[in-house]
Amino acid sequence: MPATWQAGDTLPPIRFTITVARSITEDRAPMDLTTVAVMFRFGPKGGQATLEGPCTVDEPLAGTCHYDWAKADLAESGEFEGQLVLTFLAEDPEDPPLGVQLSPPFEIVVARSMAVAPAPGG
Repeated sequence: MPATWQAGDTLPPIRFTITVARSITEDRAPMDLTTVAVMFRFGPKGGQATLEGPCTVDEPLAGTCHYDWAKADLAESGEFEGQLVLTFLAEDPEDPPLGVQLSPPFEIVVARSMAVAPAPGG
């Protein structure tokens, strides 16, 4: 089931728990994000990403992070795709990153804003 927001929403943020399995027989476990920069990509389904912004790492050892929507991010309704870009950083900030890993794309639906009418008799 896709994640769904209303057009114009800025809350709630989109939250992620990044997990990893070291082998095909191992259960998935949270990825340690201590030395990982996480970027969120977002764009029309089947098209190019129109937004790329940094995620905030909430609990590095639990693999949790989130992206805070800006007002313009969800301005249009429609079907979109999101993707995470994980950049594995070297211990020394002067060194280049160790590598990059992309998540599989995931579906995000932005519904039209709902009109709110006053209650009858109000």
